[in-house]
Amino acid sequence: MRFKRLSVIIPVIAVILIITVLLALRFLPETEFIRSNVQDRLQKLTGQQVSVGSITVSPSCSGALCLYIKGIAVVSPQGKLLLAADELTLKPDILPLFNKEIAIESISVHGLRATVKRNPDGSVAAVFIPVPGSSEPERAGDLPSQDRPRAQERQQPETDNRIKWSVDTVTLTNARIDWVDQHILPGQEMQASLKNVNASLTRNETDRKVDVKMEAEFSLEGEKRSTLKCNGFLQPAPSMESIEAASLNITTGSLNLRPFDLYLPPWLDRRLVVEHCAASLNWVNNGKTDVKFKVALKSETKLPAQLKMHGDVVVSSDFSSLESAAITTETDNFPMTFLSASLPKDFPLDRETGVIKALVKSEWRNSRDWSVQGTVTLEDVVPSGVLKGLAEKSRIYTQARLEPDTLQLESLEIFEKERIASVRGTIARPFVEDRNLELQAQVLLRPEWSNKLGVHLPAGVAVKGTIPVSATLRGRLERLWVDMKADLSGPEIEWLPYIEKPSGRKASISVKGNFLPLKPQMSVEPAIVNIGLTGVNLRIDPKGKWIPGKYVAFESKFMLRPKRIDLKEARLSVRGGHETGDILTFKGDLNELGSPAPNVDGTIALQLDTDVMAVLLAQNQDITVKGSAPLKARISGSPSDLNWSVAMPLANLDMTAGNWFRKPGGLAGNIRGSGKYSGGQLDITAGQVTFPGVVLNAKGKAFDRKGDLGDITLDVSKADLKQLTKLIPAATQLKVAGPVDASITLNKRADKIVPHGKVRLNGVDYHPGSGLELDRIKGEVDIHGTALETSELSCSVRGTLEGPLKIKGAVRHVDSIPELNGNFSVAMDSGKIRADRLKGILDKANLALNVLFNVQEVQQTRLLSFKSLSGDFRIRQGDVVTNNLCVKGSDIRAGALGTLRLHSMNLDAFAGIQTYTAVGSALNKIPAVNEAIKKHGDLLKITGLDKELKRLGIGEDSGEAKTQGDAGVKKTPVTLLLKIHGKAEQPDIVPVLENTLSKETVTNLKSLIN
Repeated sequence: MRFKRLSVIIPVIAVILIITVLLALRFLPETEFIRSNVQDRLQKLTGQQVSVGSITVSPSCSGALCLYIKGIAVVSPQGKLLLAADELTLKPDILPLFNKEIAIESISVHGLRATVKRNPDGSVAAVFIPVPGSSEPERAGDLPSQDRPRAQERQQPETDNRIKWSVDTVTLTNARIDWVDQHILPGQEMQASLKNVNASLTRNETDRKVDVKMEAEFSLEGEKRSTLKCNGFLQPAPSMESIEAASLNITTGSLNLRPFDLYLPPWLDRRLVVEHCAASLNWVNNGKTDVKFKVALKSETKLPAQLKMHGDVVVSSDFSSLESAAITTETDNFPMTFLSASLPKDFPLDRETGVIKALVKSEWRNSRDWSVQGTVTLEDVVPSGVLKGLAEKSRIYTQARLEPDTLQLESLEIFEKERIASVRGTIARPFVEDRNLELQAQVLLRPEWSNKLGVHLPAGVAVKGTIPVSATLRGRLERLWVDMKADLSGPEIEWLPYIEKPSGRKASISVKGNFLPLKPQMSVEPAIVNIGLTGVNLRIDPKGKWIPGKYVAFESKFMLRPKRIDLKEARLSVRGGHETGDILTFKGDLNELGSPAPNVDGTIALQLDTDVMAVLLAQNQDITVKGSAPLKARISGSPSDLNWSVAMPLANLDMTAGNWFRKPGGLAGNIRGSGKYSGGQLDITAGQVTFPGVVLNAKGKAFDRKGDLGDITLDVSKADLKQLTKLIPAATQLKVAGPVDASITLNKRADKIVPHGKVRLNGVDYHPGSGLELDRIKGEVDIHGTALETSELSCSVRGTLEGPLKIKGAVRHVDSIPELNGNFSVAMDSGKIRADRLKGILDKANLALNVLFNVQEVQQTRLLSFKSLSGDFRIRQGDVVTNNLCVKGSDIRAGALGTLRLHSMNLDAFAGIQTYTAVGSALNKIPAVNEAIKKHGDLLKITGLDKELKRLGIGEDSGEAKTQGDAGVKKTPVTLLLKIHGKAEQPDIVPVLENTLSKETVTNLKSLIN
């Protein structure tokens, strides 16, 4: 009976207990006591402020309960929300509870909002997220995880009082995870979010790993949504307090880069879109994190740009430091514009044009162990900045390897229509100022590049054609060793109007030695430049002839400075093809070449010969120079403003300048001068030409901007006219001597050198050796080209006439007798005629001296006085004509008119002479008169002249005449007309009858006589 009662009571009690347990499980969790204890327990587990809204339980027919926890929030001590969930659902099994084991089938979290924070130091803060797993229970009364005994204390033998627990699955639905970064922008926070996160975490019984599957959306306002997928596993710690390892594979679809702006390098343009991205992450706590990735990007531009990257990156477990990386990058049609923000301001290529094709592999292990190598091609790039205008569009190909201490440039090539440059070699220490170069370069240099690079060639220099250049560079930039050679044979080179090298003539330039472009020269020997040109044509006058086929050699110390060049101790020599001696040598310094104001300082030695002078004077046809002489000069200043000085002996030169100057060879002489060459004009500030007895000082404009002779003033002081006439062709035969001063200006008119000025005669003697002689000629002669004019020349005359003479007048075209024209007059106030000279003239007419003057007077004196002599002369086309030459005196009166033709020196004139004679006896004593009377007696009788002659006592018997003469002499006035014809040196003089002359001629002669 008891047993029966007991069998009835026990089931009832069991039912009551079960009902009690179910009621307890159903209603106790909703009590404040349970909620508070759960909340406190979560706070101890997480170390954060945790709040729980409500807890409810519902039984399940499967033997499990459903525990619903709503309104969960985790807040940091600073009050910031770290984690929140709308609802947390746990499904624990009931039966394992009787075996001291908590077995949770699943945890479902709906509406999770978690925050992952990156601290200012770069470390990532841990966040509590429920992870499935299992662990052995803590002992009763154990402290939370942070207060647990150390590992060695926990290794004590376990007891049967432990409670086991496990979680099989965790599911996230409609979750959101925010990323807060306080490291990327110091002092600010950057936030990004993953939305609509749906994930499942499933525990694997065998290896305690948690399989992860996740899918989320990443979007930015106004941007297209992109999908993010992740799968892999997590390895929780045995205590379930942390994650010990993780292995995740992440993939994305099309993804806009704008949300990741701060995490992308500047060169990665935000217009790129990720076509696809795949990454795998293997993370171990307190170990290393290995990230493998592969990404392909493409732009949505007109020409789609592609960028592909894949690699392997190893970072520390907290992601704060990079351990190693190996990344390969490949681009195609990558626009230069995508890099514009990251390129330096002085980048020498147009940022808006060109595309990049590259394949680059980079490896990094630490700051001293990394490398980048690959090939980069820039297509359709346009030079800009300092390289602007060098080419329209170019292609640049580069293959190189960069390491911390070395840049190995395997090939750098620049193409336009052809390859125009290539460089290869090594740069050691590329990231420091003390870098060291070992480079070889080849360039097809284009002349037009110089101006575009800011290097100005001298004015007039023109190069047509490309110049192949090869160079080797070694050393540091501040002390660079250069070996450069340029082949100038192909191009046509001109330095107008001085040098012309036709294409095909062999020529070269080389530079070898040290360059110090960035620091002062100090004690280091600079580089040496050598230039050689063959078959060169030279000239000095812009319009002159070329001297063909000369050889030009140049050598100098070469100092490169920013945008300019200095040539020190330069030597330039010019010689003929088969000659050993130098025609021209220059020694000196050329500074600031390539700048707007270059300058020169040096000496020149020029061997002047017939050929060189022909070139120098090609534009002055009336100047000729024969022979040779060494010219020495010094020049200083800029080509546009040059100071110069010269010195040259003239003894071996035969020089002619038109019809007004001639210096024969052998005549000693020197030339010295100094001046300035400015703006194409050569000025003489102080010049001097010396010959024996002659010193000419010169100043003025030697050549104008057109290359023509300018205005040169020659001053002669106290020169000996005898020596000076040796230099004047028109006066070479003049027998003149005495002091003379002159100031003459030479200029060029109609291709002829024309003198202007004044000559002062200071007592010059003219002694031709026969005829009249002039002593102490004084006065001034004005010179106007080929015209001479004097207001008065005074002198003393000796010869047939004696006395003071004055001459005045002007003549033109003295350089040409056929064109000679002018007027002049002569006057003598008083003088004497040498009777013996006059007798010699009259003898040619077979007349006795007695005809003109008394025999006794001739016997008593040899001079016949006169009161005045005057005459006006006209010169027309080389003929000297007078109509009023007359002599007046007490014993003689005479007049003459006629013409002297200078080109033949023929005289054609008539003269009338009136004097007094002794009647009868005078003419009777002339044998020629008696013979004429006897010969023409019949004619005289027929004409009746015999009676007139007898009246004068002419024609009587000599005895009769003698008797009458003894009785006394009777003076009778007589006029004799003479015709003078023939060479002026020895004319024929014959008496003529009055009726044989024209009435006008007789009238003019008588008027002059009377």
